[in-house]
Amino acid sequence: MAPNEPTIASILRDLANEYDAVVPASEIYGRVLERRPTSAKRPESVIRNQLRTDGPSMGWVSISPQELIPLHVVLQGLRFRLTPSAAEIAAGAIQALSLYPFIGADEATPLQFVDAAQRPIVGGFSTLDLNKYRYLRPEPAALSLGGWMRQAGVQAGDSLLATVASVTPRVIVLEREPAAAFRRAEAERQDRELADALVALTAIGSRAARQPHNSVLAVFARAAWRTGYPGSAWQHVVQADRRLHLAQGALIENLNTTTMFTFLMDEEGQSKLESNLLHEIFAFQHELLATRRQDAARGLWDGFSARASSAQTIFDLEHHAQQILYGGKINTLEDHTATIEENLSDLEYEADPADAQVLLGDMPSLGFGLGDFEPIDDVQSFVEQNPEVAEATRRLMASLTPDEQRRLDAARTMEDVQQVLGPHLADLLRTEPSLFVPLVAKGDGSLDTNGANIQAKGAPLDLSGLPSPDLIAPDLAWSDDEDGDDWDEDDDDDDWDEDDDDDDWDEDIDIFVDSRQARRAMARSKALMAQFVDYQVRHRKSRQTSQSRADDLWLYADFLSHYYGHALDAGGYATLDEFLFFFYPRKVMNSTERHVREICTSVKQFYAFLKAEKIIDDDAFASAIWQRRDQAARVIQLFDQVDSDAEQFERMFAHLFAPYTA
Repeated sequence: MAPNEPTIASILRDLANEYDAVVPASEIYGRVLERRPTSAKRPESVIRNQLRTDGPSMGWVSISPQELIPLHVVLQGLRFRLTPSAAEIAAGAIQALSLYPFIGADEATPLQFVDAAQRPIVGGFSTLDLNKYRYLRPEPAALSLGGWMRQAGVQAGDSLLATVASVTPRVIVLEREPAAAFRRAEAERQDRELADALVALTAIGSRAARQPHNSVLAVFARAAWRTGYPGSAWQHVVQADRRLHLAQGALIENLNTTTMFTFLMDEEGQSKLESNLLHEIFAFQHELLATRRQDAARGLWDGFSARASSAQTIFDLEHHAQQILYGGKINTLEDHTATIEENLSDLEYEADPADAQVLLGDMPSLGFGLGDFEPIDDVQSFVEQNPEVAEATRRLMASLTPDEQRRLDAARTMEDVQQVLGPHLADLLRTEPSLFVPLVAKGDGSLDTNGANIQAKGAPLDLSGLPSPDLIAPDLAWSDDEDGDDWDEDDDDDDWDEDDDDDDWDEDIDIFVDSRQARRAMARSKALMAQFVDYQVRHRKSRQTSQSRADDLWLYADFLSHYYGHALDAGGYATLDEFLFFFYPRKVMNSTERHVREICTSVKQFYAFLKAEKIIDDDAFASAIWQRRDQAARVIQLFDQVDSDAEQFERMFAHLFAPYTA
């Protein structure tokens, strides 16, 4: 850069003085480039990044990716609240961090405090002794107000109301508000608006923590109450909201946008995250209970579930014995919270984690986590020490088209990522097998025949209870032949081995269902699904769409045959509830919110077909289940947030899948 050539920051500061309203960001980028031409390929991104990281020091606030507003416009007349602690009152000073971002975001601006009568408050920079063990933590910077707080009679519980009377120079009017004068209703209404806006803002784009200058200031810039009666201090609003976390006294984290790096969160943040999630689970279970009771009142079912899929058969290979664990029929219209909590309480005193699984049925035990793998504390170091990881990632990314790479960069959820990467994985398994970790069976001397080994996130894969190939890849079981004859070809009883011993244990067949009965049920379900496809085609649905609808039914058909020995025409509200809210989220690999909604839609259409063909008398139960499709998706969403290493993992798991875990 030539001597005396203006910098991007100096140009932005000059431009800020020329505007007094919201302005398109593109206009400001263009004006900067007029004064500071460059041959860079993406000069706008350089300006955008500077504004995002340090906008207020350059005179600007980013209120959206497309809009900017001058800082002086935001601050002029802005009012905010300070709630001094006992230590601050005793010291006659305010911790500097509590003033940010309204004061300090543009450090070069002179600052002067005055009282309501415009009398200067003489003070200066200081420190606060908030920790008697000073060597553990440095004293925080503070702004001394001299003797003003003592003269104004500030007491514990009082607030200081601050008003920006002038931006340049920066003049702040301070007034004492006694605790008794606090207008709670007005403040709480503003606090809710601020919290909701921060939640929405921090959920956009990067999931990293937000600085107050590009979050709090952005919200205040648009708020109708910016110059009105102040609500609570923004730090208190963040700390009080279950969806947000205040890190290091200033950074705002959205607890609903968890990522693979949540292990970096401090202990307080992790505890709050777990507590919030458990609160959501309890609220969700309250909603489920109400819905089940309403549908029972409509006569759609009696509320009882056999919950066959919750049963386990534990084999002790050392002693050649087996044990059946089954809690029996359960009334889903009752609240089983107390029972689950009692089981959890008993679990705390169990010495053997294997005994805990007995208490909670299908729930993974206390020791079910990362197994022999050490947690990754430093991702960068891990990649440096394992160059094959970086190479595998490079080869995977190289297989993507530019459009797919763009979609991957824009992905915000694991489902979005799967939509991009999923189509490539099968081809890569064939062409680049070295990219995949070999699956090794892992056992501890006991096997669960019911596939109750749903993997905790990050746990080694246990192959002892894999479902049938049909369940893993139902598309492979469907014939391309349009007449559907091949569906029944391999299921004729005459083709079965006459020496098939029903007493032999089949991992895919539930202990309550005879293997021949399960196969007959599945054969009938296949025939019904074939008829369903033909019915859809006759009613002017494409064969591809009709086939897709039938594919959605396969999982439920497999569930019915394996656990109940029933075909699809014997399905009903109780088994659909068990399938959607207990079996599917836990035991179907790569279950997604989108897929479970599709299943609900396909179930509704299939049973409407059965009724139209007079195969069943009523399909009202299927319509009721379809109306619960958002609830079915919510189970998966919540389960995705449950961390197997969380301190309250067992509690969250048990309550999320209640009442089947009771």
